[in-house]
Amino acid sequence: MDERGQIKSAREIGALLEIEGRQIKSSEGTIFVGCSDGDQFNDVYRHHCHVCEVLRHHPLLLNGGAMLLSKHSPIRGAKRDGTVFLRHINAASCIKHITTVVLYVHAPCGVARAAKLDFWEVMRLLVEAKLRLLSQRGSRKLKISCFCHVDFNGGDSPQKKRTYFVDREAMTELLKANGREVRF
Repeated sequence: MDERGQIKSAREIGALLEIEGRQIKSSEGTIFVGCSDGDQFNDVYRHHCHVCEVLRHHPLLLNGGAMLLSKHSPIRGAKRDGTVFLRHINAASCIKHITTVVLYVHAPCGVARAAKLDFWEVMRLLVEAKLRLLSQRGSRKLKISCFCHVDFNGGDSPQKKRTYFVDREAMTELLKANGREVRF
């Protein structure tokens, strides 16, 4: 199944949910962990700001975004970069008193393509990133949400771009059904 088919399947079973009209509830703002892709970032960030209650965000960006946080990420430099993300997430949470972390990936993704990762694998890395953060948080109460920005056109037509909330439980089941069990 190609990337579009995988995305369609995830939408149909409720693993990717529309967020239009929904709000990210976080009165203190968010720690935004995403990819620094200059072709996608502005659209992703603008949409993120639109669906939040407040306009106070602390963006942390590296090529590959949240995929770098998975302990199993095959992306070159992910182990080091994932540790950098963890350190900065913890610092931002303590210094800025922000307890909501949003993890973003996007498709198509050049970093994923270079590492020969299909959409299922990107989703698995995203879910694993959330689980890693949950295991690292200690006594702090972080709320962690996952999102996927999809550029259906591969161009810059806003009508062909969508950001989805990733339902962790539904995505975990979908991944398992497709031979991609989430690793801990």
